[in-house]
Parts: sequence; structure tokens; C-alpha cells
Amino acid sequence: MILDLDATGLISEKSGNPLGDAHELIARGVLMRLGFTVGSIDLSSGASDLFLEVYHNHANDPTDSELIGVQVKTISDTSLPLTAGGRGGVDREYKSNVKVYKYTSDHIGLILGIKKDSLDFYLLPSRFLEYYRSSVSVNKIEVVKNNYQVLLNWNDHYMDNEIAPNLL
Repeated sequence: MILDLDATGLISEKSGNPLGDAHELIARGVLMRLGFTVGSIDLSSGASDLFLEVYHNHANDPTDSELIGVQVKTISDTSLPLTAGGRGGVDREYKSNVKVYKYTSDHIGLILGIKKDSLDFYLLPSRFLEYYRSSVSVNKIEVVKNNYQVLLNWNDHYMDNEIAPNLL
């Protein structure tokens, strides 16, 4: 567990924004260390932070894989946020939730939530996002906590029989 957060005080000063960037780099590094093909997307206006190669059959056949978009989200307390568009740059017009939207399978393939205090990964496939509102309690998605089998068995059988019964 990482106990030292914001040793410089600059993260608080910047409203926590550097955490998102740090968590994207951590996610990329951990996924690379696990052997996955992963890369960053340097387009801040896009829905995805990373692209990731997932396998349909446990990497037994490397040709049976696909690239998905991944959104990395910081879990600050006990819930994983499922929305985007809540903050903006200098041209931002501050109207109540005008640009906020909830992620769907049309935007990304996976939300990768990183717990701020422990760096645990919550690998939530976007196909399940429709069952939740704007966030989901981490207690409800324990089945995807550090569960890299999600990425190794990216297929309907695994999702419907191993993940869905524990999420819904």
C-alpha cells in the first residue's frame, strides 16, 4: 500500500489533476510488465487514455485478439466514476453538467479504475456500464479487482458466466 501521497503539496494545489496522469502511466507500466501490448493515446479530447490488446482465448492464440480503448479513472474513495466531461480548459463555459456524459461501449472497451491509496486495479468492461448510474461502488465490482483474466478471456462466455453473475 502506498501511504505517501502528495509529498510536495502540488497535487492538492492543482485539484488532484496530476493523479490522473500518474495513474495512466502506472496502468501502462503494470500492464506492460504483465506482458500486454499497451500504448498511450495522446489526444486529451478523446474518450480513451490507452489502447490495449486483449485476448479472446487466454493468449493461447495471439492472432485471436483485439485492440480496445481504455479509460483510466482514479478511485478516490469507495466508488468508480463512470462519466467524463466534468472539467475543461480555459474555454470552458461553466454550465451545470452541460458536457458531462457517461461512458458506453461506443466510447471505450474498458474502464480501468485505480484505487488512489492501494493502486488496486478494477478492470470493468464497458458492456456492464449500462447497469450502473454515474458511478459504481467498488464493493459491487470486487470480481474485477486485479482480475487480469478479464483481459485474457475477452469473450462472451467468460463475461456472461464468470463476470456478469458477480456484477449484476
